[in-house]
Amino acid sequence: MWQRPLPGAVLNGVEALDQAVAVLKAAEGTQWYAYLVTSIVTGTRTEEILDDVG
Repeated sequence: MWQRPLPGAVLNGVEALDQAVAVLKAAEGTQWYAYLVTSIVTGTRTEEILDDVG
């Protein structure tokens, strides 16, 4: 059943988005960019991605 998010949850989502954008901007042009995009877009933890590769 759907529940209305708590007021803090929306703020946390915005903060998380701001953090994700900052990380992607910092990684742009590096070998880490695609790795981080994959993690952020799919919600996969970076450790899980490395486990699948290695």
